[in-house]
Amino acid sequence: MLKVFIANGPQEGSSFLVSEDVASVGRSSHNRIRLDEPSVSRRHAKILKAGDKYFIEDLKSKNGTWINGHVIESGERVPVEEGVPIAVGNVLISLGSQCPPQQLPNQYSIDVLPHDTHLSQESLLKDRRAKKREDLELLYTVSLALLESMELKEICEKALEAILHCLKRIDSAHMILCKTGSEKLIEIAIRLRDATKTEYLGYSRTLVRQAMKEGRAIMMPDTSTEAKENLSDSMESIGVKSVIVVPLISKTETQGALYLQSVSVAHGFRKDDLFLLTGLSAPIALAIEKAALYSRSRQAEIKLQKARDELTMDAD
Repeated sequence: MLKVFIANGPQEGSSFLVSEDVASVGRSSHNRIRLDEPSVSRRHAKILKAGDKYFIEDLKSKNGTWINGHVIESGERVPVEEGVPIAVGNVLISLGSQCPPQQLPNQYSIDVLPHDTHLSQESLLKDRRAKKREDLELLYTVSLALLESMELKEICEKALEAILHCLKRIDSAHMILCKTGSEKLIEIAIRLRDATKTEYLGYSRTLVRQAMKEGRAIMMPDTSTEAKENLSDSMESIGVKSVIVVPLISKTETQGALYLQSVSVAHGFRKDDLFLLTGLSAPIALAIEKAALYSRSRQAEIKLQKARDELTMDAD
């Protein structure tokens, strides 16, 4: 017998008792466990019970299936402990027993791994292809910006403009680079929703360093639900209500991070925004790497030409 508890959403407090060992979960009435919530795909996931063990499998859902705030790969049966929170879209469920309220996740993350590892950005985008017009527009505009220029600052500024245009609840977008062999962070580009504001809107260096060190994209949908130790002093002083940080990792090293925040409203981001931005992080990182190489090459050429000119003058 399989028992599924609903921890939040329109059906909060209810439960499903399933006699079969396999049960489908989704928004459609054809599912054994129907979750009537827009963030849940029509055919979202599959729950399995084998003996005293539980498993869950994501069925290429739009907003993903998350265990304790960490996304799982579609098509793979993943073991899950009894009572552990599982996010199906924005609905939190648990298997076997209810999840204590204090254990419900407040933040979500995706590992930003090299392309030859098991869960890559390519597989994330393949599983969840952009369908909304805004997402397609963002993919096209950012890709175009990366191809149009070899100037580092221009690439970063155009990418931020496209992201800010498509994600309407962001108040500021920041592109931060890290200096090779140093912990120094360089904010190379910033874009504000309200361009008339002259006051500088900062960012959390603590959260940026955490994302880069751990190699994972982090989303806090509502900072008011976070434990105080998870919030830096700067986040509180800025008044951050929701935030996403995505490390920019190329084939050779971590180039920096993309930092987006909302100071006006909580839940400024959705889980599909996190998927989309994580998928964009690799091409942005590669473009930054190429632009940096191009800049160093140009500087070397200028120095070489200067040396040649000096030799010519001496010879004369």
